[in-house]
Amino acid sequence: MQYAAYDGNGNVAALVKATDGSVTARYDYGPFAEPIRASGPMAKANPIRFSTKYTDYQSGLVYYGYRYYAPLTGRWISRDPIAESRDRALYVGCKNAHLACFDVLGLKSCCTCIDVDILVAPTPTLIPVRQSPHEPALYSLGLPITYTIRVAGDPASCTCMIREKGTTFSWIQPLSSDTVEHSEMRTVPCDKPPGDHPGGLLSMSGHGTFDYVLEYDLRQTLICIGTNPYGRTPSKSVHIQGRFIGKGSIPPG
Repeated sequence: MQYAAYDGNGNVAALVKATDGSVTARYDYGPFAEPIRASGPMAKANPIRFSTKYTDYQSGLVYYGYRYYAPLTGRWISRDPIAESRDRALYVGCKNAHLACFDVLGLKSCCTCIDVDILVAPTPTLIPVRQSPHEPALYSLGLPITYTIRVAGDPASCTCMIREKGTTFSWIQPLSSDTVEHSEMRTVPCDKPPGDHPGGLLSMSGHGTFDYVLEYDLRQTLICIGTNPYGRTPSKSVHIQGRFIGKGSIPPG
């Protein structure tokens, strides 16, 4: 068994044999972790040296868990993947089609998802869907849903989807009741996702009032998938459940 002795900077400076207390290895380092000397019978066999990190004997690189440090040059041999996951990856460029396009900074084709959100209005609203002098006006009565997606980089390179499953029931006087089954996955633009308005449709000419009943048992999940291999895949799920009973008027007040 060997015990490690450390210098003032926390580097392994020596190994001491447990049985007799003899020094079996000594290490001296330069200011950038470069090895100055290593002596003793255990000096080569021990890989834990500078900063108590693993040192590869053949390459001389020091392994810090996510990337390697080169003491002879005083530099990391790769970018920090943790920092890169929160920003634009400089190594992803032109979607691997450099003969077809070019990107000076290597940022155009990269997209990292930051977060997503779904906001459901507390009460139904009536919005016009079709207004024509030749046909009765068509309105949508339902709950407004707003989607928010934040990304870093080119939003067109991210993939954003809404997964929907459940049912909506609508009865709008004088129309008959209608139940809609929802089970789909649809893609939406990540920069400006359009809102949703699940509920029922009402066609009516001129002015008037109506009674309505809306029932929801609907779950929606918003997902963002980026191009950064170290990036997050944020998602947000909401369960819309409840019954709404009320009166409305046309045109909407």
